[in-house]
Amino acid sequence: MNAIFVDVALLMQRVFFGGLMLLFHGSGKMGALLSGTIPWSGPGQIGLGGAFEFVLIALAEGVASVFVILGLGTRIFAIPLVIGMLVAATVAHGDDPVRPERLSSITAYEHLNEEGKQLLQEEAEGSNRVARGLQANLEAVEEAETEDDRDEAIGRTALPMSSGFSELALLFLFGFLVIAVAGGGRFSLDRLIWPRLRALWKKEGSKENENGDDKDKNQDAAT
Repeated sequence: MNAIFVDVALLMQRVFFGGLMLLFHGSGKMGALLSGTIPWSGPGQIGLGGAFEFVLIALAEGVASVFVILGLGTRIFAIPLVIGMLVAATVAHGDDPVRPERLSSITAYEHLNEEGKQLLQEEAEGSNRVARGLQANLEAVEEAETEDDRDEAIGRTALPMSSGFSELALLFLFGFLVIAVAGGGRFSLDRLIWPRLRALWKKEGSKENENGDDKDKNQDAAT
């Protein structure tokens, strides 16, 4: 009975963490990647180049998370997610303050390259209400005629960021680390597929051994 509870918990862990990663992070990055838009530039967080690192994290969050949800190659595909969240928590957001702060999204906007800003504008012109609101506030900042108007517009763009994202990266890190260690559990495609494949390979191996024994017997009889 306890084993069933553990397997159900692993299923919930895979679906929860993998689903959140895919829905709120991976889908957006994969959409940008498939459209040919690379919003990251520069040397990158770990020196591999912003564009290349974006491709890696997009594949981890958008592809590996799907395999984690399905429980197929669970341990293998959880590893890039663990690495990605480790970099996010220790490098990208390692200097975040412990106390949550409100950071103007102007700061985040200024770190985007031209393709990233173009992507934000396209999202604002579509059905993304958050992007529309952010774009409107950014335009208000640019059109402000006085310092007071500019300060007020910047205040409207304030978003809860910084340590909140660092905590989120740590939560994802340990969530996927548990999955990488424990595996997919009973309710996974790993448990459904791999035992059958191992049985098939063992059967084929025994047939080859039997054929080899028959050949040896025939050779002995011929001599």
